[in-house]
Amino acid sequence: MIGTPASKAFAADNRGVSAVVGFILVFGILMLLLTIYQAQIVPQQNAQTEFEHFEETRDELVEMRNSISTAGQNDMSQFPSVTLGTTYQSRLLTVNPTPPAGTLQTSDAYNITISNGTAEHDLNISTRFLEYQPGYNEIAIGTTQYEHSVLYLDERDRGNNVSIIEDQNLLKDGTVRITALQNQFQQTGTNRVTLELYPQDEGDASAFPDPEGKPLNVSIPTQLDDDEYWDDALEDAGEMYVGVDTEAYPDDDDTYALNLSVDVEDDDEDLEVNTVGIQLEPDEDPAKNTDTESESESESETGSFSGTVLDDAGDPVDEEVTFTDENGNTLGAETPDPGDGSYEIEDVEVGEYDITASAVGFEDDEFDNVEIADGEETEDVDFTLDELEQAVESVDLEFDEEEVAEGEGNENDLTVTVEDENGDPAEAKDVTLSVEQGEGSLDETTVTTDGNGDATTTYTQDADDTAGDEIEVEATADGETDTATYDVVGGFEFTQLDVTNIETTQQGNPDDITIQYELSSEADVTFFAEEDAGDTDEVTETATTGGTVTLEIGGGGNNDFPVELEADISGGECLETTVEDEDDTKSLADWNECTT
Repeated sequence: MIGTPASKAFAADNRGVSAVVGFILVFGILMLLLTIYQAQIVPQQNAQTEFEHFEETRDELVEMRNSISTAGQNDMSQFPSVTLGTTYQSRLLTVNPTPPAGTLQTSDAYNITISNGTAEHDLNISTRFLEYQPGYNEIAIGTTQYEHSVLYLDERDRGNNVSIIEDQNLLKDGTVRITALQNQFQQTGTNRVTLELYPQDEGDASAFPDPEGKPLNVSIPTQLDDDEYWDDALEDAGEMYVGVDTEAYPDDDDTYALNLSVDVEDDDEDLEVNTVGIQLEPDEDPAKNTDTESESESESETGSFSGTVLDDAGDPVDEEVTFTDENGNTLGAETPDPGDGSYEIEDVEVGEYDITASAVGFEDDEFDNVEIADGEETEDVDFTLDELEQAVESVDLEFDEEEVAEGEGNENDLTVTVEDENGDPAEAKDVTLSVEQGEGSLDETTVTTDGNGDATTTYTQDADDTAGDEIEVEATADGETDTATYDVVGGFEFTQLDVTNIETTQQGNPDDITIQYELSSEADVTFFAEEDAGDTDEVTETATTGGTVTLEIGGGGNNDFPVELEADISGGECLETTVEDEDDTKSLADWNECTT
């Protein structure tokens, strides 16, 4: 009945209203706080992660710079590593952007020129700059550049100056020591990459032009001008420092020529040239390892020493052993004979030495008062190296890719890093790996760490590893463990792949090729071009779903059609095609699966 006392009482009943309003109010406050946290706190935390990675990478690049000098000047291969990118902390209710990847790559090749003023006798030696570019999401930092022993942060593109991280040792105490860096190199990602640095051990002083009683002119490519760096860095070099020619490369506004004058016939001045190759021995001719010291003088005043290097169990040491004198100068390096541990170090200057033998993973041993006589061998210089015990403190296991397309035979590389109790790389540690989740297999289930504390293997997917699955692998070393996971996703493929523009020179030679593309989902993709005469170009797009790239063949006089093109999605589809002439544009249907 309408209007009865009972119905009026029910309509006036508001006992639950305050609770509902309170819940809505609290929920709204929580959502507001979560939004503020996502908008302000998460970027700040991620910026801190990026800055810490930048500092760690800067230290690794300093080690890389020192390793290049050591490889060239001491003729010893080096294996520094650099962590290209980083990952953010895991989050429950908030989200992170894509992990920032970094790129480590060499520049185009430039010539170091040594001349006596007569062009036909010039010596040209190829070299490259090396640069690291982080891809941070929160902080803006320029590239870190390496050139001729100088390491610096370059922020000129952002309106700032350069900041020197490590100073030059190109010209010290009257000696010019040049270490040319050769071979093309490029790596992009978040993983740790190892640079294999190999010296060139061939060549002699006869490679230099005859000075004919005059100083040699040395022209070295640089991307630092006189005002920015070289005037101050070489202010004590006197007449050896000629200056910087900012017009030396008219086609490259950012590259100059550092000009030096070296009187190799003056006892107070000297010139040394070494070459170091990345991943392979130097192969960009001419590759020289030379200095201006007289060979006949050196041969007439040197001797050798020999003996054995054994471990504390009496077995031959199976690592390369470096022999140094009391001043830390390297006399030579050699891996002892695996049968009896014998060795011989030749071309040691005459004198008396306290010799130290050292090898990775062993304590040093010293042999004092070793007499080196002209043309003679000093025997029985024997060493015993005690093996170091390395207590494992941490094991870090990472997959190279966070996602891999489903498909039998698809692979994902694993890197395990082991550190000892001092935080140093633990070398020669056996690591056991096992598949905890997944149907595929590992190439190796036991791996041994190298001098950087790293070891690698590969997980190969089975047909039963399908989209939505998570693959988990566990690594164990001396009781310490770590796990790594990645997700199996639907296959990455191209949904658009069009060659839209082919530019040529006036002579009809291939120059630039433009490709427009789209992917089925976000991934890394690499485009590669090679024209008929062998010139190439490569472009890598990271964490992309599509866009436009231009491959620059160069348009040189020897370039010619056809041009071979390749488009390779990391963990997914790889397609190739051939461009026959400037009108031969392509669509997706014109591409075929890669054959290599």
